[in-house]
Formats: sequence, C-alpha cells, structure tokens
Amino acid sequence: MSPIFNLCPYTLRPLAELTTSREHVFPLAIGGDRGFGVVVDRVSNSKFGDGLDAKFLNSHVIRALRTKYGIHSSSGPPTWEIKGKTGKTDQPVSVTFDKNRKKTVKYFKPVTVNAVTGEKIVFGTAEQVNKHSEQIIQSMRKEGYASISVKGTKVPREPFQLDFSEDMDVIRQGLLKIVFLAAYHFLGDAWLNDPLFPEWQRALSSDPADARKAKIPGAVFQGHRTFKATQPYEHAIAIFYMPNYGIQSSLRLFGSDLLSGIFTVSLSRFDLNPLDGEMTICNAQKRQSVTGAFLSIR
Repeated sequence: MSPIFNLCPYTLRPLAELTTSREHVFPLAIGGDRGFGVVVDRVSNSKFGDGLDAKFLNSHVIRALRTKYGIHSSSGPPTWEIKGKTGKTDQPVSVTFDKNRKKTVKYFKPVTVNAVTGEKIVFGTAEQVNKHSEQIIQSMRKEGYASISVKGTKVPREPFQLDFSEDMDVIRQGLLKIVFLAAYHFLGDAWLNDPLFPEWQRALSSDPADARKAKIPGAVFQGHRTFKATQPYEHAIAIFYMPNYGIQSSLRLFGSDLLSGIFTVSLSRFDLNPLDGEMTICNAQKRQSVTGAFLSIR
C-alpha cells in the first residue's frame, strides 16, 4: 500500500496551506522514535500537546513507568509525584520518586501558628524541620527577641494518605490518539473519507468524557496476543486487515495489559488482503523503532 499524505488528519485542510510540524505516533515523553510520525498542522499539534497529551503523559501510571525506566522528556529526568496528606495531622504533602527510587517528601504548609498561644509548629523531615526552625529563629532575632525557646524538634513518624486516583477516560483517550496517528501513517488521506473517521475525530475531543461516547468498536485495557512477547520498556502497535472485521489496530505500551487495546479503524477493506498491514515495535529506552509487515516482527 502506498498512502498519500496531502491533508492534515486534524484539520482536514491541505498541508500546503498550513504551517506544519511533526506529530510522533508514540509521544517523545514516553520514549517515542522521532522518525515514526506524520506531518500535521502545527497549531493543532500544540493544542493537543497542552491538552490531551499533557493529561495523558502526566497520569500516575505513565509517570510511574517513565520514571521506572528512566525515560527523559524535554523537561529533563523523569520523576513521579504523588500528592496527599499526613495521616494524623492532615498536613498536605507530596512524595516524589526518581528513577533510583529515591523518595523526596515536601510539606506544603511546613509551619503552622497556634492562634491562641502564637506558638509556631514545624512539620517535615528532620532536615526540613531543622531548616525551617533555624529560619524562624533568625527572623525572630531580627525582630528583637532576646530569648527564644525551641522545643519539640523530634520528628514524629506518621503515615501518608496519598492520592493515586486515575482518570481512566484520559488514559483511554491517550491510547486512542496513538492509534489515530498510526492509522493515518498506514492509510494516509484515503482514511479521512472513511465512514468511521468522524467517530475517531470525536474520540480526540477536548472533553475526555465526551470522547468516550465515540462509537469505535473495540476493547481497551486488555492485552491481545499480537504483542505478548513485548518487553516492559517497549511500545508496539499494528494496523492490519481482518476479513469480516475491517481494518484493526492492536496497541500495547510498556508491555502492559493496562495500556493495551484493540480497535476497529475502518470497516472498509482498502484493497488489502487478509492480514495485510504493518507493525511497529519501539524500544522506549533507546528511542529506536522497527517497522515491518504485520506479523513479520517476532
């Protein structure tokens, strides 16, 4: 198949009339290969980057996996931040992990003041308590206090209640966007006139809940035998024709069933023979991908 790429899949306008940029099928922030992508309208690309892409890439599951496998983004080394509160004193905190599993705890309100006695209480790790206590002492000395009493410097141990809640609509939409781009990469402009294409456009709506209403046959958050051999640091996607089902896409990120799905791209045949298609496997740690005919890789 020799696809033609004259139109932007986001705006449906001729690329020759637009200021364009390259949209990567697998986002660079999860280790995508710069060479595996399509040309799109730059304004639309930026809007997705600030909206859907940002929500998807900053989800807990994606941040955790990026951090685990050391996948850098344009903002630098990966970290995973989880917000919550202390279990006994209800102090708002965040816990950040780096790729070496080093934990950094931040207290958002490290100093509270007793409204009755004026006593200042410092919360945090031992290092943070000492730091803030010293700052308070220095400030009070500048104000003229001659005698300053410091007590309670022992840091109490208390559990954290961290918020791991995830918006699964955002995860689903992020996966669908990757399939959308891979489908256009394989089928080109011909796909833009397909009866199912408007549903794929709706799937990329700025409102994830509305995008969920898009009538796209398929299943998300479950693995498919196509990519059972992928490694935890690999992404894989395939576009292929199945008789009686049309053009199908199978996707798997980080070798995980949670970040997998199989969807119908089109109910048409596009003059393809059974199992005609292409598949791409990307090593996220090396940002290298291999593309070949469907089922020709592994």
